[in-house]
Amino acid sequence: MKKDFAKISDANGSRFTGLLKFVSFIFFTKPGFDLLKRIIGKYLNTTLDIHNKTLKYNDWIKEETDPTVIKNEFNENINTLKLKPKISIVIPGSAGADNKHLATAISSVIDQSYSNWELCIDVTSQILVQKDERIRLIAPKSDHTKENLHHLLDESSGPYILFMMPQDTLTQNCLFEVIKHINNHPSDMLIYTDEDVLDNNGQFSSPHFKPGWSPDTLLSRNYIGHTIIIKKEVFANIKPEFKENNSFNFYDLILRTAEITNNIGHIPKILFHSGNNTFTEADNIASKNAINDALIRRGTPATITELTSATACYYIKYEITQPRKVSIIIPTKDNTQLLKTAIDSILQKTEYPDYEIIVLNNNSNSDDFFRLVKEYEKTHPDIFR
Repeated sequence: MKKDFAKISDANGSRFTGLLKFVSFIFFTKPGFDLLKRIIGKYLNTTLDIHNKTLKYNDWIKEETDPTVIKNEFNENINTLKLKPKISIVIPGSAGADNKHLATAISSVIDQSYSNWELCIDVTSQILVQKDERIRLIAPKSDHTKENLHHLLDESSGPYILFMMPQDTLTQNCLFEVIKHINNHPSDMLIYTDEDVLDNNGQFSSPHFKPGWSPDTLLSRNYIGHTIIIKKEVFANIKPEFKENNSFNFYDLILRTAEITNNIGHIPKILFHSGNNTFTEADNIASKNAINDALIRRGTPATITELTSATACYYIKYEITQPRKVSIIIPTKDNTQLLKTAIDSILQKTEYPDYEIIVLNNNSNSDDFFRLVKEYEKTHPDIFR
C-alpha cells in the first residue's frame, strides 16, 4: 500500500500527498473531526438560519443598548472628554400629548448616562412628572405652536438644543454619544442620528440607518427626521417659520440650517426610538411646502414632482438659468468598441447643445483605437478631441 501511494505521489506531485494527509487528519483524528463539525455547524447556521436572523432586529438592538454595557462604556470614557456642555432637550407639543407617552419620553431622558441636561416642556404645572430639578415645566405662552416653540427656545439655557416629540424615547447612551461627537467635531452646527420605531407592544422595528450629510438628498426628502441636535447660536442666523404641522417645522429648520453651514454631522447609531413612522397627507403637503420655500429663499427656480413610489419624497427638476459648456471626459485604454458605444450614445441622445467630448488616452496601442479617434476628429472637430 505504501509503495502504491509513493508511486501516485511521484506521478502527481506533492499536492496529492498533502491532500491525503489533510483528509486523514479530518476523518481519522479527534481534533480534525472536531474542526469539521465546527465548520459544518457554522455553515448550517449561516445558510439555514438566515431567515430567522432577519427577524431578530428587536433582539439585536436590545443587545446594542444593554444598560450594563452602556454604563461601563460611559464610566470608562467620560473623564477623557474635554467638552461636557449642557444639552437642552425641548419637547414641543407636550401640552396636548398623551400623558402615558409623555411620561415614557421623560423617563428616557432621566435615565440618560450623561447627566448635564435640562428638559424644557410646554405643559402646565398640573402635569405629574418625576421630580427632577433638571425638568423645567414651562407654561404655554399661547395656543400657537410657533409662539410656544420660540418661547421654549428662549427659556432653554444650554448651548445645544435636542428636539424630540412626546411619543419618542431616547436610548440610554443617546446624550453621551452626542457629547462624544461634539468633542470630535466641535464645529458641527447640527447633528442627527439613526433611529427605529417602538410599537405599542414594546417591539423595536423599522430601523432607519441614515446616509451621511447630503444636501441634495435632503431636498428630495427629510431623511434626517425630527430628533436633531442643533447649536443654539444657529437661531441667531436663521428665522425658522414654525407652523402647526411639526413635519414642516423640523424639515424647514434643517433646510434653513443647511443654507448657512455645511458642518452637519451624522452619528451612525440607533439613539432614539420613534413612536410613529406613518405619513399623512398633511405631512406630504408640509414637506413639499418646506422644499418650495427653500428653493425660493435660495433663488433656485425648479419644479417639484412628488414620486409615486415613495411617501413624502420628491424629484427636483432644476431650470437652467445660466447655460455653460459641459466637458465630458472619457478615460480609456484601447477598448475601442466600448469607447465607440459611449461616444455614439452622447452624440445621438444628448439634447444639451453646449458640450465637448475629451478622450483621455491611457497609453492605448491598438490601430483600431487611433483609427476611431481620427474618425471622430474629422466628423466632429468642434466638440471632439
